[in-house]
Amino acid sequence: MITALRDAQGTLLGFSKITRDLSERRRQEELQRRSEERFRLLVDAVRDYALFLIDPRGFVSSWNGGAERIHGWRSEEISGRHFSHFYRSEDIAADRPWHDLKQARDSGQLTAENWRVRKDGSQFLAKVCLTPLVDARGELYGFANLTQDLTQERHAQALENVAERINEFLGILAHELRNPLAPIRNAVALMERKGLGDTTLESMRKTIDRQSAQLERLINELLDVSRVARGELNIERKPINLSETLQHAVEASRPTIELREHRLHVSLPREPVMASGDQMRLSQAILNLLNNAAKYTPARGEIWLELTTRDGSAVITVRDTGVGIRPEMQYRIFDLFAQDRETLTLANGGLGVGLALVRPRDRHARRARRRAQ
Repeated sequence: MITALRDAQGTLLGFSKITRDLSERRRQEELQRRSEERFRLLVDAVRDYALFLIDPRGFVSSWNGGAERIHGWRSEEISGRHFSHFYRSEDIAADRPWHDLKQARDSGQLTAENWRVRKDGSQFLAKVCLTPLVDARGELYGFANLTQDLTQERHAQALENVAERINEFLGILAHELRNPLAPIRNAVALMERKGLGDTTLESMRKTIDRQSAQLERLINELLDVSRVARGELNIERKPINLSETLQHAVEASRPTIELREHRLHVSLPREPVMASGDQMRLSQAILNLLNNAAKYTPARGEIWLELTTRDGSAVITVRDTGVGIRPEMQYRIFDLFAQDRETLTLANGGLGVGLALVRPRDRHARRARRRAQ
């Protein structure tokens, strides 16, 4: 700053010059500008929450990308409009927006869950946090509004509740179906022992025997699925002979395999292969794999069951000459009730729970199981 120096008569005597170094001030201003810009970009990049500012009267002054996604308004459309646009008509009639501003100002913050309205008129359940903004003198200069759309969260909770009720229903249904099935199975067994003396009646008895056995297997699988879902499926670990376990599964699968006229090739080590596990559950898992192989392999196909040891581990492999699993189904095939519609006719029935009980515990095992199929 340069100032002219004059005497009482106005004669110029000289100049005074004051120089101040503004480098630090400019540097701080630039740092602040960059910080504000980074913060603005960060806020605008938030997509899961609506973040916007409103002035003391409730008019929108800033708008982020999340607000646009959740509310549907673009920044240029909503800027300068009152935030009561996000309230339902009945809430506006009850002065709810202005009451919320007053409550936030008086209490220091307002947090609530209530309904909000999008640009297209649709409503959604929202969690809203309204915070007053004050300057160094304590003067209110606006509000910060944070809104979270709870639609997906509530939907997920509803699905979880439905899933729990379905699991309970499956357990009750399976138990109720077992009650009438037991006397049917007993009656069929009694008829076999006494003999019916008529080929037609014997053929009908065998049909009832096969179908009731299939029904019993489906009911038992439903019970197991229900136990798994409730965390009540007990696994009793003890030393087992894997060769014997696989033989049990082979014996149980024989009727299904022979009905389709398949050839089953079983390869087991000569020496016993011992492991720690639940013989009944492991046999059940292998049985489900063999039954699946039989169902999804055209008549007179071939199925292989092999037990080998590798690096101190036992490897059980099931292969077949069937239709295989389409790539788009490989990520769902172990899900409960998942069935491939294109090959469903080959299965000749079933609920799609067999592989759900064989679900591997990790990705590596899952890939191995897919190759086995």
